[in-house]
Amino acid sequence: MTPPATIANLLSYPSLLTFERMNTGGHFHSLVTQANDEHRKLLARAKGVAEKGAVVRGVPVTEELYDLILFTVHSFVRPMTTELYALKHNDITIADEPKRLLVIVRNGKTGMRIANTMEGAVAAYNRLRQRYPDAIGEDYIFLPHYENRVTAARVFARQFNALLEETGLKMDAVFRPSGRSTAFGIRRFA
Repeated sequence: MTPPATIANLLSYPSLLTFERMNTGGHFHSLVTQANDEHRKLLARAKGVAEKGAVVRGVPVTEELYDLILFTVHSFVRPMTTELYALKHNDITIADEPKRLLVIVRNGKTGMRIANTMEGAVAAYNRLRQRYPDAIGEDYIFLPHYENRVTAARVFARQFNALLEETGLKMDAVFRPSGRSTAFGIRRFA
């Protein structure tokens, strides 16, 4: 009988291969010029919109949008009500060597799974914990004050679409291979 898939059991398995990190001295995607780097453009503008105090349909844009973008890119979790917006603090464990998060996706498109994130998701998650210091394990990590997760997803979708319009990326090929610009497109930056 196979032991249950818990984070403690997964951490006990030995590492099969270890790769040394290459110091490229620059951006991870070295074939993309800085002027054409949509990821950097999007992140910079997300911070700027939040600092400016923009409001989209009555909801202020905060740096939580910036953290949502980073978390989505570095976690491989789909921005859906059953995956990203359903995550609670109990579903996340911070692991070391390498620094990463182990994220339990309970009702995702492919069923229950544990996503092993890249290091960039750790900083975004730590900022979310600082933003909501009174959060307990059963609280959602993004927009915890919205009990209705469809509403939380719509708030971020509207803010993200406004951000795409402002950066000129609404009709960008990276975001719309199927003809629609959505938050799903940012997963392609990983």
